[in-house]
Amino acid sequence: MLARIRFFGLGWCMFVCLFGAGCSPAPYTTYHRVTPQIDPWFAQKDLATICILRAGQHSPPATVAYFDNQRFVGMTEHNGIYFCYLAQPGVHHLIARSTRAYPVQITFQAQPNQCYYFRQIHRIRSFNLEETSTTTARKLLVHLLYAYVRATPHARPPYRMPVPARYAPSSF
Repeated sequence: MLARIRFFGLGWCMFVCLFGAGCSPAPYTTYHRVTPQIDPWFAQKDLATICILRAGQHSPPATVAYFDNQRFVGMTEHNGIYFCYLAQPGVHHLIARSTRAYPVQITFQAQPNQCYYFRQIHRIRSFNLEETSTTTARKLLVHLLYAYVRATPHARPPYRMPVPARYAPSSF
């Protein structure tokens, strides 16, 4: 019971309002392009590059927002897209929150000058995040478009600086 109460806490209610309940106007818009903002193959000096891949054909359209150490870093709305962001070396707690499924979380240790690829895998009424190899990422990325998020003037934009490496407990 305690977990259920914590799950429907203020943070989750804000997420549902912003992404799922149709608050008008929508605070974020996803745009797609071929050229990425952050190169998915080369890590910047002393930083880690983290890429989220949403490849697949059978998953339902659902908005999924991603938070690294409680900072909003990006969003996916459908299949065939990916995005990348920079992170400082250290422990990172990545949470994916969907409008149609329970949140998924993964904790990993980011090393400097490394690239990490996480694939969003959809299942019936749920999804999962799995770390994938560079070889698999190279095969998938050639078929995906880069997604970047723009915020309306009244919404907080996605975090564009390297995400600090401190462990932050989940908000649910």
